[in-house]
Amino acid sequence: MSTIGIITDIHLREAYHDEIIERLHKIKHEYMNTGQIAHTFILGDLLQDSALHV
Repeated sequence: MSTIGIITDIHLREAYHDEIIERLHKIKHEYMNTGQIAHTFILGDLLQDSALHV
């Protein structure tokens, strides 16, 4: 059996870009790298009114 992680409605925008990316890296390190979560799915809105190119 696998454990999954679901992250919803990130709303990545320029004003909070660095903080959001830092938090996503922290989640990856704390949960995915330790084997607690096998797969992660991002659902919902990823970008919000941004000229940011991902």
